[in-house]
Amino acid sequence: MLYLLWIVKKQPEKTMRNLLLAIACLLPTSIFAAEDAAESNTLPHGFVYLRDIDPTIIQDMRYATPDNFTGTVVPGYEEGECVLRRDVAIQLRVIQTKLIRGGYSLKIFDCYRPKEAVRHFINWVNARPNARGPYHPTMTRAELLKRGYIGRLSTHSQGIAVDLTIVGPLLLTDHHYYPLISLYPKNDPCNSNAKNDASAEIDFGSGFDCFDKRSHANNPYLSDDQRSWHVSHIGGMRKHGFRNYWKEWWHFTLDQ
Repeated sequence: MLYLLWIVKKQPEKTMRNLLLAIACLLPTSIFAAEDAAESNTLPHGFVYLRDIDPTIIQDMRYATPDNFTGTVVPGYEEGECVLRRDVAIQLRVIQTKLIRGGYSLKIFDCYRPKEAVRHFINWVNARPNARGPYHPTMTRAELLKRGYIGRLSTHSQGIAVDLTIVGPLLLTDHHYYPLISLYPKNDPCNSNAKNDASAEIDFGSGFDCFDKRSHANNPYLSDDQRSWHVSHIGGMRKHGFRNYWKEWWHFTLDQ
């Protein structure tokens, strides 16, 4: 190596680039691969992009769009990718493998939640504490905070919580699965009369982020089919270490 560097110093300027390229070719390619990985890996240690663990899991990252209860893109979600702790992502891959065999798929709404997003939710509450909306028709924003639908702290911020549903049957096109039409319009998740297509998102009695009793796991007004899906969905997630938050059928946390 020292000999080659000495040659570089003695060569005319026009040949320097070629010699440097020759030196590069002598170095192990793994060195450059490691450097590239270090430059591209901007996630904290132990965190991964879910897409890198299982690209078949459908992602509908609502807070990266205006189609959420705040009506705006939430700070921290600009990239629109599901990020989770590695062990959480691996368990989701196991669950997805079983669902795909039956023609269904997980669909992810939220994963890691930056702390700036948590602050944004609190600021949203404080901006109009007495306001109601389609995502919380029976409660004011302030009541959402008091009753535990919005928190000042979130397990999402630890990368161990995920909001999800099941879609299916699925269309198989070019060896890729695609969901059909969404069951609930995104801007009207609590309207049970607004269903579009029962073959898309499974009907759990409400849409994602419907902050209402209709989203509770013990909702007494569930139909037999809805209750059956609640039992199988929550039970299936529990078998793989996920604990459900009873007020939100979509929210699961991996037990530590």
